[in-house]
Amino acid sequence: MHSLRIALPLIVVLLFGCGGSSSDAPQDETAKPAAESGAPDPCELLNDTVLRAHFEVGDAAISRRPGRHSPHPLCMISWPKPDAEARQAEFMKKMSEYTTAKARGEEAAMPKLRMENEINLTIMKQRFDSPEQAASAFDMGMDILQNGLKSQQGDENASKILRHDVEPVTGLGDKAAWVAGLNQISVQNDRRVFHLGINVYDDPETNRAKAMEIAKSLLEHIR
Repeated sequence: MHSLRIALPLIVVLLFGCGGSSSDAPQDETAKPAAESGAPDPCELLNDTVLRAHFEVGDAAISRRPGRHSPHPLCMISWPKPDAEARQAEFMKKMSEYTTAKARGEEAAMPKLRMENEINLTIMKQRFDSPEQAASAFDMGMDILQNGLKSQQGDENASKILRHDVEPVTGLGDKAAWVAGLNQISVQNDRRVFHLGINVYDDPETNRAKAMEIAKSLLEHIR
């Protein structure tokens, strides 16, 4: 269930980013500003101290999975929801109803129920030569997310999977946009571009507010 939500924003950064592999995830509890060369480690920026300051994690174990197959530093973070067992039981009930309906030839939607709280942070490995160049790359990525690959390639058969509502956001970095459906805030800050996805709350607006809050705290470290 993680892979598709992570893959969509990654396709965007692949299209206007540069190559390279992501770094391993150190467990240092201190977030550090970006060095002059190379992007900061997203797993380090969203360390346990930072997460517990923003979320009610309690004693839950936090899992971090660096994106080893991503050309850009990517960290996927998750921890169990406090009512995970009840959610699992509800999911199994809905799955039983779904399979019964399909067996009868009835229309039915595959049930979806999140068992974990999930966060992902992707930082473009490349620090662009200028804020203007970073802004151009940011605009290209948002256009692809909103209009699909066809608008970039002129191919009628091009994949249309990348189609999301993209809403410009003010007061965050030089440019920012909220990508509905992905629960993702994308930000251009000086010569950097990063994407932060928050899938913790059932209410999308609460995910958005939390994403904005955390993105603001990251600005001084991603530049």
